[in-house]
Amino acid sequence: MKRFFLAILLISLIYSGATGQDQGTNKKTKQEKGIFSRISGIGNSPQSAGKSKKDQAATKRKQKKDWEKYVKKSQQHTYDIQTPDVKERMKQNKKEIASRDKAKKKNVSRSSKKAGQKYN
Repeated sequence: MKRFFLAILLISLIYSGATGQDQGTNKKTKQEKGIFSRISGIGNSPQSAGKSKKDQAATKRKQKKDWEKYVKKSQQHTYDIQTPDVKERMKQNKKEIASRDKAKKKNVSRSSKKAGQKYN
């Protein structure tokens, strides 16, 4: 009988120790929510900072677009000043490069397809 009561006592102690944290104590009161919501708002950037970031991004996009336009114009100028036989060679080189790139892409996609099947 003593062993039975001792076992029940041990089980009750173990169970009460395992549930030592009350789940209801983590709820915040309305006052705490108000305080912490104001504190967390400190990390947010002001509207002027957001506007300046947008302006900066727009400026970067415009610069990139202008740069691409400049490069294209420069390439066209370089092509225009060449003699007709050089122009013909340049066209042929472009075609060869395009075909090489296409073949390379095809090989890469084929090999990656095989590798992907390995893991399916």
